[in-house]
This record gives sequence, C-alpha cells and structure tokens, in this order.
Amino acid sequence: MTLVRRALFFVSLVILTLAGITSCESDDITVIEVVDIIDDNPGKEEEKPGEQPVIPDDPENGYRVYILNRSGWDPIYLYLYGDVNDLAGTWPGVSVAGHLTLGDYQYDWFDLPENVNGKYEYIEFNNVDSKHTRENRPHVLFGSKRSLWYLVDNEKSTEISDPLNPGAAPEPPDEGGGEEGGGGDDDDGKDDPDDVDWEAAMAYVFDGNVIPEIHISITRAEWDKLIAYYDANHDTQEYVKCDVSYSKGNEKTVIDGAGLRLKGNTSRRRPEENGRKKHVHFGLDFHHYTKDADHTLKGLRKMDLKWFKDDPLYVREVFCYDLFRRQGVWTGIRDVYARLWVKVGDESEVYYGVYGMMEHIDKNYVRSRKANFGKKGGNLWKCRYGADLKNTNADFGVDDNVHDHTYVLKTNKDTGFDTAKAQLQDFIRKLNTKSGSEFDTWIASVTDVDLLLKTTAVNVAVGMWDDYWNSANNYYLYFDTEDASSYKVWFIPYDYDNTLGTSLYYDSGRQDPLKWGSNPLITKILQNSAWRDKYLGYLRALCAADGDFYYSTAISRISAWHQSIYPYVSNDTGEDMTIEDRPASWGNHGEYRVLDTGSNNFFKVKASSVK
Repeated sequence: MTLVRRALFFVSLVILTLAGITSCESDDITVIEVVDIIDDNPGKEEEKPGEQPVIPDDPENGYRVYILNRSGWDPIYLYLYGDVNDLAGTWPGVSVAGHLTLGDYQYDWFDLPENVNGKYEYIEFNNVDSKHTRENRPHVLFGSKRSLWYLVDNEKSTEISDPLNPGAAPEPPDEGGGEEGGGGDDDDGKDDPDDVDWEAAMAYVFDGNVIPEIHISITRAEWDKLIAYYDANHDTQEYVKCDVSYSKGNEKTVIDGAGLRLKGNTSRRRPEENGRKKHVHFGLDFHHYTKDADHTLKGLRKMDLKWFKDDPLYVREVFCYDLFRRQGVWTGIRDVYARLWVKVGDESEVYYGVYGMMEHIDKNYVRSRKANFGKKGGNLWKCRYGADLKNTNADFGVDDNVHDHTYVLKTNKDTGFDTAKAQLQDFIRKLNTKSGSEFDTWIASVTDVDLLLKTTAVNVAVGMWDDYWNSANNYYLYFDTEDASSYKVWFIPYDYDNTLGTSLYYDSGRQDPLKWGSNPLITKILQNSAWRDKYLGYLRALCAADGDFYYSTAISRISAWHQSIYPYVSNDTGEDMTIEDRPASWGNHGEYRVLDTGSNNFFKVKASSVK
C-alpha cells in the first residue's frame, strides 16, 4: 500500500472513530480488525498517536473483491463466468481469503488471479447449493482498479463505495440495481409501466396485416462478445448492446442501447462462422440497459425473433398461435412475420430474410392479459423438458445462466422464490394425491378447465407431440397470487414449430387423441366423462367442414400468408431460401403435406382420427 493510501486511510479512521488494529491468521484466512481504543479494559495497550494502522494491501498481481455479507450464507463463494468461464476455478469458485472489520461492519474478501486482467466477467456469489445472487450480478471489466466492494443481501449483489477512501462511510448505499441487471433472462424489474394501453400496443406491434422491418446495428466488439459468450456456454443467456430500428409502414421507432441475446434450445447455434452470418434465434430486450419508457416499443420490453429452422413451410408457429386465438385460447402468444437486417460494425448490412416476431412470455405478457388473469404480480414458471408435474422434489430454480432447471421461475425471483416453489409443490402434490370427485372439485377451483380443454384440443389437432401431455415439455404456468396454498393457475402453451406433420415418437396425424400422452394434469381431467366429451367435441368442431382446421379453410389462410412473405424469403445468409411443403427432415413421417390435398394431407388425416 502506498504511503498516500495509508495516510488517507488513517484520516478516514479518525473521521469514523479513534481506532486500533488487531490482526491474526487462522486456517489460511487473514483476519484484520479495527476496534475502538476507548475501552474499559485497562490491560489493553493503546495504539500510539500517529502510528499508521496495518491494513491489507491491494494485491500487486490479481484482484481483491470485498463483500459486506448480509445474505446469511456460510460458507460463501465467488464464481466468475463471461468472456472465459471458470477463471476463478470451477463452480462454486473461490472461497473467502480474509476478513476485515471496520467499525461495526465486517467485510469478507476474495483474492482473484492476475489472469482475469482484461476480461469482462460476471461475478456470482453463492453458497454452493441453491442460493446465489440472482439479481444485479456485477458485470466487470477487470482493469487498473484492483479492489472491488459489494453488498450481498437477499440473493442480490450491489456495488458499494470503498470505505477505505477518505470521507466514505462504511454503510452501503440504498438498495438498488445497476442498469445491466443479471446474467440470466431477468424479469424482475419493478418499473414495468402500469399505464400502457396493452390492447392498443399489442394490436400495433403484432399487426398481422403489415410486415414490419427490424434493423439491428451492433459494433464488431459487441458482436464478437456475443460469439464469445456462445463459445464459452452454448446455452448462454448473456446480452450485448445494440441499436434497433422498428419500421411499420411510414412510422419508425428507434431504440438505442437495447439488449440482444441468442435464443433456442437444441436449435441454438453460433451466429457467425468464417465471416459468414447464419440464421439464429434472437431475443431483444429494449429495456435491458436503460429502464425508461423510451426503451420500449409501445410499452413492450421484449420480443423474440425466430428463424424457421425446422419449418421449411415458413408457417407452422404462425398458424398454431393464430388457431389458438381463433378458438378463444387467450393464453397463446402473438406471432407474426417480420423482415430482419443486421449490421455489424463497418460491414455491409446483412438481410436475414423473414423471421417470426413473437411475443415474449414475461411480466408484460401477464400485464397485457390482466383482464383475463384477474391479477398481476403472480408467479410465472417456464417448464422445460421433464416437467411432468409428478415430483415435488424436482429441480426448481431461477434463470442464472449456469443451471438448467426443469422448472424456472421467471418473476418474483429476488424475494419470492421459496414461496413460489412451495406454491408449485402444493399444486403438484394435490394434482397427484387427489382422485375422483375430490380431484374434479379441486382442479375446477384452481384452473379454468374449459380453457385447458380447448388448449389441449388445439394442441392435439396441430400434432404437437413435444408438449406437456406426451413429452413433459414446452409450457408455462402462471399462478395469480404469491400465496403458497391459495391461488388460481393457468397453463400457457409454447413452442409450436414441430407441428403439422413434423413429429417423433408416433404418427402425430393418426395418434388416438385420447392416448396422446400420460402425464397427470390432462390424463386425470379426461377421466371425467363430461370433460372428455367436451374435449372431443372441441376437436371435432375444429375439423368439421365449417371449422378453422378444415383443410380448405386452413390452406386458404396459409396461402394468404405465403403470398405476403414470398417476395422476401430469399436472403443474404444463403439459408432457407425457398418455401417448401414438407415436414422437418429429421421427422418420422416425411410423407405429410399441408398444401397438397392428396391422401397425405395432414388436415385430412387428422380429421379422420378424431371422428
């Protein structure tokens, strides 16, 4: 430590209190304590006036991270990921190297190696197990500043001022977050607007009569960072900065400093290879870096841009979500076509062609349907592969860009995880333990059974095999309260590109609609004969000559969509350049067609299976 720093530190301690120092080392942890010298203990040797206190030097090589630990976690670790993962060791990272007591406050510190210098890393504090900083993870470019200070409290980390500098008090600032937020697909913002006319906003953004143009501009450095994030973790949820222009007709909205990330599960891939741009799924968060009304699109914070990877027909998800809405299934998301361009640095702008522009399922999704849900502010869960609603000891967690949880809490993550988990466990337990009339009474009290039957009918009609009922996959649940035992819950269908003849496991056109799957939520509801008859009635109505799934009616809608996008499909990536009437190449029934009205027409085959 320099003489200037030592002198400044001594002045700051005089400002706080007259102080003395004790130091010891135990179990490889250095402990340094600053204590009051005004003491009733006559045997205590007072520090001589003017003596410079001994405090920890900034490391000459490497970095030191101090924390004021109010989390209650013991032990606590520091893990690094970002430009390069595991720089401070594999999960859970490094342990505490020492303690420093300043007045009434004890700080722990972690020592980081010199090889983090120049790296852009997230800092995640954790207790090895289920506890970790879910909100406001520091995103740090390690440079000349060798000491960093944070408050860790309630699974949230906040940067605080360095109390060793003169004039700085050791108290942390008011709780709050930086602009960048956490590493995962965070949705905990308390500043979501309440005054948005959601009906008008959604009608404007997701207007199927106009194909909007989206231009993304990003620096080469940020684009390379996006690629590096993918290379380090193929499931990355990290955002990079970009500018977005959204044009609809003669009206243009420009949002500077938006967030851009990669999306997708098995479909996620590297966005550039050998200088060639490739189709990938993108997520846009206009609100990610700057949280104000100017960084929204008519109040909308996020949207997803999806390429037609497994859909050479360029229509499957657009058709399915439109069908949900036509049947009154208001939980289905909005999905329309858009044209996409991406410009990286000084390079020429690349036209990516036609994408699906999809509503993101988050707090705004809930807010825009408040009239249907009745309440906002409840618990929203994303349910991934294996989410069969059978096991109360399943893998529950939040987005953290590290763990692939089966049930992922998307809202109330900073303070409500334990209650949300108990609520979902309560639902799972009752779903599996109740039977007969007791089950029927209970399920009718906690969900809209009729809406769920309509959802299931559309799901089976379009041949969605990778769903909850069969595959325990691809859905959300929304609970309208934060009460662990008193709630209503809604089922939200999701991810419908593997439909209309694209399937695995069984023949999705001819499979018995009463033997679609075996998972309990749907199976137990259909044990009630009245509900089973209603479900089959919805299916038959869809496929009837006047129904929305009747082959000629469905083909007419699809042809109109194709006519609107056909001139724009060819693109600069050289991928997916034509519209083709066939399922995905990896499917188990490649014979199905949608536009051809012959014997393999999917709509006709499905109709014959539900009579």
